[in-house]
This record gives sequence, structure tokens and C-alpha cells, in this order.
Amino acid sequence: MISYVTYEVATGLIIQSGTCLDENLTRYERDGISVLIGNGHPDLHYVLDGKIQPYSEAEIELKSNESENFKWQMPERTLLDMRDLQTAKQQVWDRIKADRQQAECANFLCNGQIFQADLERIPLAMQSAIESILSSTPFSIDWILANNCTVTLDAPGMIEVGKALNQQVTESNRKSQLLRQKINQASTIAEVEAIHWD
Repeated sequence: MISYVTYEVATGLIIQSGTCLDENLTRYERDGISVLIGNGHPDLHYVLDGKIQPYSEAEIELKSNESENFKWQMPERTLLDMRDLQTAKQQVWDRIKADRQQAECANFLCNGQIFQADLERIPLAMQSAIESILSSTPFSIDWILANNCTVTLDAPGMIEVGKALNQQVTESNRKSQLLRQKINQASTIAEVEAIHWD
């Protein structure tokens, strides 16, 4: 049994590797595809000047990112971006929206204490605090902080927590809209990919 690779003659891209009997080697040849005796792997090697060559570590990492949108280009040995501008814009906007959600849900500071961004319970508790003030009824609630300590909040204190959370959400939305404008104004994929949350 001998080791072999099949590769594109025009580009040097290895398509397949394996072992076979000596007399069966030529059956893998076809139009534009040749066979070379030796050890190689499609993800790790290519053919240049009739010899099996290893990709560099950087090229191996780059090639591993090949997908529907990014095709491995030979003989240049680089990734070719197959996306159109609109597709790239949508993908970056989806990433920005995920970053916005993470920013909205981040822990936040209020009156020297760090709270978890509970987007359901805090607005409800804030509303109850407002209603207690309007109706002149007592309000007190024990709230677990981000460090698992408990703090007792009166109505004004609960409202302050709600305002701090609202400010964080508002700022996150404002930032995402500014980034959305930059995405819409971008005229190349490179400009779009340069847009990040941080």
C-alpha cells in the first residue's frame, strides 16, 4: 500500500488523501486532477511544484474558518469573502444587537451598590414603589445584590434603582442606533467589519 494525495493541477489544492495499491493509483486521476505519492492532508498540506508542502500555522487557522461565506482561495492560500455588502451589514448588525443585549443585562451601579439587571422584576418593583408614594402607603423590599448580599430598599431607593437600570438600557439603545447608522453608511465590507461595540 502506498500513500497518495489527489490535487487540483491548476491550484495545488489537495482534494483527498489516502492509501491504495500501487496498480490502483492512476484510477484517481481525471481531468484537472492529478495524483502524487506521499503523505498529506487536505487541511494541512497543498502541492507546489510537484511537491507536498505544509500550510503555515496561520494558514491552517485561516483555512479552518472556511464556510459558506468564506472560501479558501488557491493558489493564493487565503480566504475569499463571498458575501455581498448587504449580507455583511446584516451580519454585523446582528452582532451589534447581541452586544446591545449583553450591555443592557450587565450589572449596574446605584448608590454605591452593584445590582443585577433584572429587566422584569426591577420595573415591576419600581412601579409598586411609585404607586406607594402616590397612595401614601408604606413600601419596603429586600433586594439581593450582585454579590448575593441583601439590601432593604424604601420607595425612593427602589425608584433610584429603576432609574439607573433605565439609564443603562437607554444608553445601550442609543449606542446601538449610532452604530446602526455607521453600518448603513458603510460602502465597503471592510468598513462594515471595522464596526464594533467596544
